[in-house]
Amino acid sequence: MKCFSLIFLLLFSFDALGAVISNEKATNVRNITPTVSAVTVDSATNVTSATCSWYRDSKFMIGECVVLWGGAGSGSPFTVTIPDSKVMDTDFLAGGTATGNAGASILGAAVWFDSGNTTFDGMVQYASTTTMSFIIGPAPLAGSVFADNDGLKFNFKAPIVGW
Repeated sequence: MKCFSLIFLLLFSFDALGAVISNEKATNVRNITPTVSAVTVDSATNVTSATCSWYRDSKFMIGECVVLWGGAGSGSPFTVTIPDSKVMDTDFLAGGTATGNAGASILGAAVWFDSGNTTFDGMVQYASTTTMSFIIGPAPLAGSVFADNDGLKFNFKAPIVGW
């Protein structure tokens, strides 16, 4: 019987591609059901909607956000809070806490939809432990550049304290 058990274990411990099946494969499943959160926007004049869909992946919050305007924006700089009142863990940022320059940590990509006329690509940067800022072209993005029917869509990956 021991011989049969050993043969059974050897024959059926491999999946269809010949890889070893382990308990980790079954127990290390991540919950990727996104959470939708409203986010706070600095320089939020005429912002009609600001939401993020995000999920946890190990130490990181992975998110995709959309901010929409119903009129002219104002102010500078334009920043968005990390969803769900989380705090970034700066020990895991490649650029550390540098802001607004080439050394700043890049968290993701952004696209500014300028009143349906054109689009501008940019980056999401670390601004503080609770906020993200944006670089479009060579300059920081200011709230005053936005107009009616503008939109900003961006994604990010941020390390979170305590995760």
